Amino acid sequence: MADDMNSFEEIFCGTWKWDRDENLVEAMRKMKYQEEELQMYCSLKPTMTIERRGDSVYMKFDMGKDMVHDCLFKFDEEFETKDHVMNPPSFHNKEVASFKDGVLTFKARTLLTGPGKVNTQSDMFVKDGELHTPMSPLGDTSYNGNRIFKRA
Repeated sequence: MADDMNSFEEIFCGTWKWDRDENLVEAMRKMKYQEEELQMYCSLKPTMTIERRGDSVYMKFDMGKDMVHDCLFKFDEEFETKDHVMNPPSFHNKEVASFKDGVLTFKARTLLTGPGKVNTQSDMFVKDGELHTPMSPLGDTSYNGNRIFKRA
């Protein structure tokens, strides 16, 4: 586990600023996100901070517009994430994060109901100095929307 955490820290830890999106709108529409939520999400240009805290990982998403979401988790253990900014919340999930072969995978099951509330998977990786965060429906990685970040 220590070797995995060291490798994870070397690859992912630091501050990452949003650079661009690839196929995000199309993928979110295909996942049946509501147009209003899709437009709001795509208007955000987040900064992501990833820190190792012992055998845990802390992630903070500064979305701008006074919106900050954060979470603390251990690999392969379920944790909960919830939107504490918007009312009603735009997300409330049970998630599990894993790290293998340089890929940080999040599997999220929504606790919300209604249109556009989907279970998702993100397989995050660094390629050519850029952090890729492709999101797809859980169990169907045949398409995705990708947010790409560069180190700050």
